[in-house]
Amino acid sequence: MKSSETDSDQHDHERLYDIIYYVGIALVSVAAFVMFVYLGSTTSLWLDEIFQVDYAASSSLAEVITVDPYTPPLFNIIAWVTYQLAPYGEIWLRLPSIVMVVLSLPLLAATGRRIGGRRSGFLVAFLILINAKVLDQCALTYRAYALLFLLSSALVYLYVRRIQSSAEDYSWVWSILTAVDMLLLGYTHYFGLLFCIMFFLVDCYLLIRGRLNGMRLKVFIPYGAALLLYLPWLIVALGTLQTATNTTGRIIWQATGVEGTNVHELLYWLCGECAETLGFFEIAALVLVIAGIWTCYKRTFVWREDMPPLVLLLTAVLMITIMKIYCGYINPQSMFWVERYFIPLIPCIALVTAWGLTKIFANMPVPDPLRFVAAFFCVLLLVPTASGTINNDLAEGSSTRFYRDLTGYLCEQPDIEDDDTLVLALIDTTDRGRQINGWKEYYFDRKGTRDMDVNIIDGLDASVEMNPYDLLKYDTIYVTCQHYDPEIPDPIQNVLSKYYHRHKTDDPGGGKTYKYTRTQTLQEGASAASENN
Repeated sequence: MKSSETDSDQHDHERLYDIIYYVGIALVSVAAFVMFVYLGSTTSLWLDEIFQVDYAASSSLAEVITVDPYTPPLFNIIAWVTYQLAPYGEIWLRLPSIVMVVLSLPLLAATGRRIGGRRSGFLVAFLILINAKVLDQCALTYRAYALLFLLSSALVYLYVRRIQSSAEDYSWVWSILTAVDMLLLGYTHYFGLLFCIMFFLVDCYLLIRGRLNGMRLKVFIPYGAALLLYLPWLIVALGTLQTATNTTGRIIWQATGVEGTNVHELLYWLCGECAETLGFFEIAALVLVIAGIWTCYKRTFVWREDMPPLVLLLTAVLMITIMKIYCGYINPQSMFWVERYFIPLIPCIALVTAWGLTKIFANMPVPDPLRFVAAFFCVLLLVPTASGTINNDLAEGSSTRFYRDLTGYLCEQPDIEDDDTLVLALIDTTDRGRQINGWKEYYFDRKGTRDMDVNIIDGLDASVEMNPYDLLKYDTIYVTCQHYDPEIPDPIQNVLSKYYHRHKTDDPGGGKTYKYTRTQTLQEGASAASENN
């Protein structure tokens, strides 16, 4: 009788803890949505989003698929569809990204609970909430990274669930879901495809160790199916890719080059540029490795319990090591070492960190709720640093965040729509020969309420050839450098200095913006232009 009452009390406690856990995850998810919507509605689009606007404004779906050959087309297709439906306002464009990140939170919490219990599940959701890079580069970015984050989180969950399932319990339904997720990852970003390859390598090891007996077909058929269905895009990509050749004659794909391949800086970025989070991750990784070695030595290693966090850590180490070797030694001129490309690793790092914090406090001689409070308090201490990083990212000195401010400034100018007024800009740049007109398309044409007709040319871009004396056709010129913030090219500066007077402006958007009015008559300007043509 006493034993039955004890079991009943334990069951009631578990139900209560479950309710608290689910309420906590719901509160974190709602808080994330509210924060993302608020911040997303107060910040301007930035350069990459301007590029995405230009792609989304394409005339046909066929053009959308091939418009950016360096990026698989899934998000471009989604953006093209939503762009036709979304009203004006940055928040509407970013809403799909916000929803994708919010959906990732309960998914990662479920994964964390599988590998470390309820405490681990809640902690990983909270770690994602305060990760500045998840907010800035995923939720508040009209680009593919939120989709990449969601699909990576889903693959991590599916993989952990599979490791913890027996051959009898693992059905073909879960195998098909894994195949679909890997296929979508490949069609979202090349690093999504690379992320799948990391799990494939781990599965090859598990196959050798005989840990996939009875489910080998269910494990490896998804890889084959995803690869087979990915071939059409590879054919399209190879037919549209533009390559560059270096001085040795070797072809380099996406050869813009990125300085340095610093692993510590990459991990710091993935941890939300929070040194304390990086410290927790390093401690958790050390605990995980030592615990794994010890259990193997004692022959108490339980695959279904001990292997999932090790797989997540191994996946991150493999992916970073492979790209370090490739970008550091094989092809240093490639631009593959870009922090945001490694976004699929953020779920792995957050899960390992949450697991480690849970394990560290698991042996405290106190009741279970107090262990959670202690672990959560450690994570709560990260909030000031995380909020500081978020504020810095959203209000950074770079002018890439302030296209809306510049638009508002120009719209207030009484002469902006005159035929003899020009906006000479370095905002809409060229991309592999394509002229990017996203700024004008979104902030002038799409806004629509002003019905404004503004003359804008991208004459400050080095790839745009123009006769600087053509500027003499205009009485007023607004010169603005909102992204790269360069000096005005000498040929253009010479014409402006000789024939125009520069007025002081408020420098809207944090970049350089000048107003020039012509000091010579139209006949003098035309004469000068004809002499130089």
